[in-house]
Amino acid sequence: YAVARVAHCAALVRELQHRWDEAEAEFGNALQIFARSGFAGTVSPGFIRLDYAAFLARIGRAAEAATQLTTAEAEIGPQIGARGARVAALREAVGAPRSG
Repeated sequence: YAVARVAHCAALVRELQHRWDEAEAEFGNALQIFARSGFAGTVSPGFIRLDYAAFLARIGRAAEAATQLTTAEAEIGPQIGARGARVAALREAVGAPRSG
């Protein structure tokens, strides 16, 4: 779990540094680590996908962002409050259908 979280944080740092290729690789790495771990069925990969979707949208890859967002929503379930607003805004920005 911790190794995947470190990779996720590294992805966010690379994104802030505008090192797009490295950020994308770290997002993929974090998701692969979770897939191989005992935590694959938890909501954690969904939160990584949510950040990954936002990243993809930010760099102009809306179709890929919509796919990641749809998967993230299936993994994390309905969200309320600030996270719910973030999901709704991202869904609208990338043209993803409302899940559920």
